[in-house]
Amino acid sequence: MEFVLLAVALGLATGIAGVRLSIGAHGRIGAAQRLHDRQAAVARRRIVDLEGAVCDVEARLLRAQAVESAGRRTHAALLSAASREMRGPLDAVLGFSDLLRINAVNDPLSHRQAQAVDQIREAAVRLRTLVEGLTVFAGAASAGAAASERLDPLLVARRICQALADQARAAGVDLRPPPFQAGLTVQAEARALDQVMTGLIGNAVQHNRPGGAVLIEGRHVDHEVWITVRDTGPGLSPARIKSLFDPFVPRRRPAASTDGAGVGLAAARRLAAAMNGDLAVESREGEGAAFTLRLPAAPPSEPQAAPHPQLQAAPPLPRLPNAVLLYIAEDPAAVALMRRLLHALGPIQLHVAATAQEGTDLARDLQPDAVVLDLDLHGAEGLSVKTALAEEPLTRDLPVLALSAAVDPDWVGRAQAAGFAEYLTKPVALSELAGALARLLTPSSPPETAMRA
Repeated sequence: MEFVLLAVALGLATGIAGVRLSIGAHGRIGAAQRLHDRQAAVARRRIVDLEGAVCDVEARLLRAQAVESAGRRTHAALLSAASREMRGPLDAVLGFSDLLRINAVNDPLSHRQAQAVDQIREAAVRLRTLVEGLTVFAGAASAGAAASERLDPLLVARRICQALADQARAAGVDLRPPPFQAGLTVQAEARALDQVMTGLIGNAVQHNRPGGAVLIEGRHVDHEVWITVRDTGPGLSPARIKSLFDPFVPRRRPAASTDGAGVGLAAARRLAAAMNGDLAVESREGEGAAFTLRLPAAPPSEPQAAPHPQLQAAPPLPRLPNAVLLYIAEDPAAVALMRRLLHALGPIQLHVAATAQEGTDLARDLQPDAVVLDLDLHGAEGLSVKTALAEEPLTRDLPVLALSAAVDPDWVGRAQAAGFAEYLTKPVALSELAGALARLLTPSSPPETAMRA
């Protein structure tokens, strides 16, 4: 009996303990659950806060990107506008200096006058380098340019050497055109290659010393063609080389030797990169400098006859026939230059209109043999003149030569669609302008549509 009572007592004690344990466990579980719920709520609030912070950062980033994009567009527009506005006055400076040099045969200049004309033209050429560099940095130079093609860089260099021969002679520099080299061709854009090579060879002449020389050589390296322009000038320090292609670092050279505060070389490197190439420099102080333009080699093609090893002399300005020419332009300097040029070229009857409406009316009344239209009229009315001439039966067949300071792709594309017989970009060389006029006015040579940027 006692054993039974003991067993019952133990069972009751165990049950009570189990109940106590169960109640305690449930209490602890409830406390843990409440702690978990509180921590989960805190975590959710933190997640919401973090998501809000991320959204705020993303919004700020988007605003910053929008501001940066707007800044780039404003910067490009400013550079493009500056380049365009500088081309008109530069056209007059270069044109009149060339006209003085051409007329020096019939109306000789004194020694000091000739020196002054040379200095004016040299400064204008450096300014043109700056303008072209600004155009490149504005993104307008190569965006709408002609497609990449097969070119002979040494032939381009020889032509540039011929154009710079007088400048080199005046500086006492031996400018040596490179020898022809069969098969040395690159895949590049013609205008960009011409601009880069002109800058490199011109710098080699300007930054040389009296009695120095400029050497140009080309060679194949793997799948590239390397064109090196080497001068015997004062050379460059290591510190100067590091900042040489920075467009905004001024040069420590006399003002007469600068090339646009570095814009020229920086633009040349950018143009080289746009053609899948590069521009590098090697130099030591006192030992000259060597600039190497690296461009993709053109793919193999059918063998062609080697070019004639002689340079042709620059053709003289053509004589124009007796004709009536209408010039629509509002810039007095441009009009004066046109009058002086035509006076030297032949018996041209020149009529001038200063506005779009006046030009359209004169074209209808005069029925000229050709029209020269400056597209940079006030209010961008230049293209409207061509449209009005095309809509009028009496003037729709008139050949029109367009002059413009604009180089951006949209504008050039609109001009191409307008159907001009010729399109020349300022500043225009007098020989180029005279040639275009000859094609328009010579009956035996009907004008051919040509877009020249």
